[in-house]
Amino acid sequence: MNRRANDSSILSSILGLCVTLLASTAWLTGCSQGAPDAQQTAKAGSEAPVSAPPSNPERNAYFGAVHVHTSWSFDAYINGTKTTPQDAYDWAQGKEITNSGFGGKIQIQTPLDFYMVSDHAEFMGAMSQMSNPDSAIAKSKLGQSIASPDPVARMQTFAQILRDMSAGKVDPVLTDPALARTIWSEIVKTADANYHPGKFTTFAGFEWTSNPLKRNLHRVIVFRDTRHLPERVLSALDSEDPESLWKWMELQRGSGSTLLAIPHNANASDGRMFETVKFDGKPIDAAYNKARAANEPLYEISQIKGTSETHPSLSPNDEFANFEQWDYTLSADAERPTHRKGSFARQALLDGLAQDAKGNGHPLK
Repeated sequence: MNRRANDSSILSSILGLCVTLLASTAWLTGCSQGAPDAQQTAKAGSEAPVSAPPSNPERNAYFGAVHVHTSWSFDAYINGTKTTPQDAYDWAQGKEITNSGFGGKIQIQTPLDFYMVSDHAEFMGAMSQMSNPDSAIAKSKLGQSIASPDPVARMQTFAQILRDMSAGKVDPVLTDPALARTIWSEIVKTADANYHPGKFTTFAGFEWTSNPLKRNLHRVIVFRDTRHLPERVLSALDSEDPESLWKWMELQRGSGSTLLAIPHNANASDGRMFETVKFDGKPIDAAYNKARAANEPLYEISQIKGTSETHPSLSPNDEFANFEQWDYTLSADAERPTHRKGSFARQALLDGLAQDAKGNGHPLK
């Protein structure tokens, strides 16, 4: 779909806003109506006349989210989510939907300005086949465990899937390339169907869920529009190396796409998200830094699974850094990270400045 200029500018405004804030998933940092009129402000606080600044609509702040999972994601489904991407967009636009977790109805009080369903590329849509008793997954041993009436058994199944992913093992019943293409196509169609120019902006995207040895390297991938999208998205099952993701993103640009990646939950990476070596252990260099800066201009700094700005051990002289941390890796085994450096954005910015001083460029500007 060819987005109108005023809607694509929402992404530009989000970029400007979130770079300043180091980004958060919700981006609830203002109101879409813009700043109050300067002359009205002057009347309230002073008798002296003040000229209003020229109008600049791209300085508006917008409310929304781009890190949203539905029942088409394996983790959300196993943990009880029943909503579809359409349900998610309905909720974001202020419509009433059924609450998966506790039953009853839920409704947001103020509709959002933008939204994106970003279901996991890994096993995309596989769990949605559980509703079909004749599907391969519903008939499988894994599917029977997922459908168990015992919540402990379901969580144990979820834990085993996570362990297998981290170890590079995959149950073939979860990986059907044809299904992944179909589900991705439906995600894109649903985003377009809910796009209302000037009122509600949607994006197509997904989550790339690299989790080597239970160390979180997750990224949400956002496409500006839906004109030149791939038939199938990149999965961490294809490669867990962020450089592979960046190379894939560059290929999409060669096909006409505009896209960016937003890392999240470095606090659960055990030092790997912002480490100063590559995935293979070699030192990062100018080419690596240039690729990262080009592909990852934003960072999601806070969500329910923790905040990744800084840690008391990294900022001992900042009393505001001493807030309670969600201090675990994203595994099913309640493991705690042991490496702080490389897990938090503030230290990462300092390391980026050190790279820049060496002439290698700033990967995390």
